[in-house]
Amino acid sequence: RHIGVELSVNTSFNVAGPIAQTPQQAVATLHRSAGLDVVFMVASDGAVTAVWHGAERDSGRFTALYEQWRRRTDEPSSA
Repeated sequence: RHIGVELSVNTSFNVAGPIAQTPQQAVATLHRSAGLDVVFMVASDGAVTAVWHGAERDSGRFTALYEQWRRRTDEPSSA
């Protein structure tokens, strides 16, 4: 479903290092990145985890979308 949000799917996820093969490596890649705002990880059971920078590197775009979703779904905040 198109919701007007920019998204890039990268199946060979790496920045200045080997391809990330574990969640820990994916988070480390996010920390090394100058252009990534958030990393979504999808488990084999379909569970989704989002990890993002603590700083407002994306001018608040992701955190605003996350808060909108959280309010609509009554999900507790995990931030």
